[in-house]
Formats: sequence, structure tokens, C-alpha cells
Amino acid sequence: MKVSTQQKTRTDVMQYYIDPQFAVATLVLPNALTVDLKAGDCINPATGALLTGTDTEVAVVADFTFKGNESVVVFNKHVVLFKQSLTAASQAGVTKAIELLEADPFIEFAN
Repeated sequence: MKVSTQQKTRTDVMQYYIDPQFAVATLVLPNALTVDLKAGDCINPATGALLTGTDTEVAVVADFTFKGNESVVVFNKHVVLFKQSLTAASQAGVTKAIELLEADPFIEFAN
């Protein structure tokens, strides 16, 4: 019998930040979310959909967000993230997210 599952939090996804003021930002979406998002989910910042291998932009969710919301708290600048905590629509989406995040000068990965 499965009793409950503990949700991931910011500290499960982020190892370190330099400045808490810039570590996260609120991303306002054009439409309400159609699914719940958990910390570590990689999304397309234009739509809020889980990332796929064909997307060209990425945002990483920092806090659990219920479907129906039109804003999401995402990691922003000067943070160090754990690669193994990232999730997306598929493994191709995770691979694409890592590729896009490695090109971002404000986000790094833990060793």
C-alpha cells in the first residue's frame, strides 16, 4: 500500500545560489496550466508545457504549481542545479533542457 509521495522542493533541484533575490523569478504564462508542475520540471517558457526535444527555450520550475495557475516560479540567475533532478516530457526533452541550460551563462550544474 502506497501512503504518500513527497514532492521535490527547490533544494532537491538547486545545490547553491549566489543571491536569493535573483535565484528565482515569476514567469507569467499566456494561458492557464493544464497539468500540475513540480520542482525540477523543464518547461517551454512561452507555453508552460513540459519540454520536448524540439523546443528552443527552457525554464526550470522551482516550486510545485497547480494546474490552472497562470504563473510559475522558475530558477532565474546565478544558481547551480542538479542534472539528475530535471524532468521533462521525455528523455529527449531532458537532454534538450541540459543542452539549453549549459548554454545559459547564469545557470550551472553541480559536478
